[in-house]
Amino acid sequence: MKPSPLLRTVAFAVAFAFTSAILLAGCDPESSGTLGGNNGEFIGSSEENDMLKQLYAERPAGAANQLSGHALSEYYFVFTMAATVHPSGAALGSWWDYSSIDAVLQLVKGEYPEIFSQYMDPLTAAAFVSDWSTPAVDSLLGVVTDPGNSTAADTLVIRFVMPGSPAAQEGLLPGDKILAVGDSVLTGRADQGSLFYGFLSAIPSNSPIELHLMRGYETLVFLVTRAPVDVPTVYVEWPVAGEVALIQVTIFRSVTLQEVESDTSGTWLEFRNALTATAGAKARIIDLRGNPGGDVAICTGMADELVSESPLYIMHDWTVRLSGEGEEWVRVPALSGGLGEDLPVVFLQDSNSASCSEIVLVAAQKHSVGPLVGTASYGKGIGQSLIPTPLEGMLLLTSLELFGADSTRYHGIGIQPDYFVETPVEQLAKGVELALAAGFGGAGRLSGAATGLDLADLQARIQERRQSQPAPVEQGPIPIPSGWWHR
Repeated sequence: MKPSPLLRTVAFAVAFAFTSAILLAGCDPESSGTLGGNNGEFIGSSEENDMLKQLYAERPAGAANQLSGHALSEYYFVFTMAATVHPSGAALGSWWDYSSIDAVLQLVKGEYPEIFSQYMDPLTAAAFVSDWSTPAVDSLLGVVTDPGNSTAADTLVIRFVMPGSPAAQEGLLPGDKILAVGDSVLTGRADQGSLFYGFLSAIPSNSPIELHLMRGYETLVFLVTRAPVDVPTVYVEWPVAGEVALIQVTIFRSVTLQEVESDTSGTWLEFRNALTATAGAKARIIDLRGNPGGDVAICTGMADELVSESPLYIMHDWTVRLSGEGEEWVRVPALSGGLGEDLPVVFLQDSNSASCSEIVLVAAQKHSVGPLVGTASYGKGIGQSLIPTPLEGMLLLTSLELFGADSTRYHGIGIQPDYFVETPVEQLAKGVELALAAGFGGAGRLSGAATGLDLADLQARIQERRQSQPAPVEQGPIPIPSGWWHR
């Protein structure tokens, strides 16, 4: 099968929760009772601002108190987007009935329970764009940190050191705290995550970088040479040599280090390579445990490699209300000839399998591609659009929901496994047992001798690879930016 290119209809989408917005840059807290709260200044043409000011001044008696903290045009933009795009937007009523942007978003979240719709003022939005465009894995050093989680009160901590990387060769360890890069001190900086990766990106490959770390109560200095580190998102193991292959997918990314000129890219391309490499197996296990999600176009393409029947899933897309074009309800089709349709398959999942992982799981379950083993998945079936605002802030707004092929809702519920198994090693063992049974016409049974591999050791490697990917920023697995698309 030659996969068709994906047309993205929304430039950027994420499921990422932020704290409530702070005052705009330049706002005077004392002016919070005035229109706009931004020293009386408004964005847009003078005619637009005059119109908004007049409409607000003429609001009906009994409407909310005057706005505080945000320019009127910013507030009006957020309200209009929420009222148009959010599934509960029709319940908002009149735009003058709210005293703040947060008040608007609290209602839409209350009507359609979710934690993801948020407003980011310009300062927060700029930090978000900087953090998001910065790799959580430094591909030329070999360490993983959580830049999105750093605050002025924290110290940036190395969460994982990739085996064989320059960082590993010099002796850096998980848990080491990064105090400074060269002469630049990071501690006490709210943007230390962005600064750290900014410093690294400015240093050419094969050049040394001086890192000041704290290990326990000891301060250490390391000179690490940056060199390319391959950080795949798909791994292949053989629990039963030559017979049962396990393909672990740690995250869904549109760009990885395995890039070639192709209709596919990123994790999807790695997955196709893994399917090709395991073509001689009797059965496959697809391990999505701990996978927080990612790019929807990528995981949809990967589901299409395994599922031959349409639709893969059903999408209710409210963004079409902005343009008035297209259908709100989209049945996402499968294309024939996927690389993974040739062999029996078993899926592993857990409570941290979220968003994109659930797209693959719900498509497989609804079309009886193979059994699901583990615990209930996270249950995130909604997506958010990231929309720039007039004052260069950002509005993260729930704009679509995904359903199974039979219209079953799984948001807030999760996808239930066919075989409920709690512990990781037992999940793996059950997966191997079912794969053997499927691959040998029901005659296969798991035994320690048959696997040829210690499952405890294999599970330890699987867990280690999860740590080589960035952790979700919010509690629970919060998916990463996704391009929403129609085919």
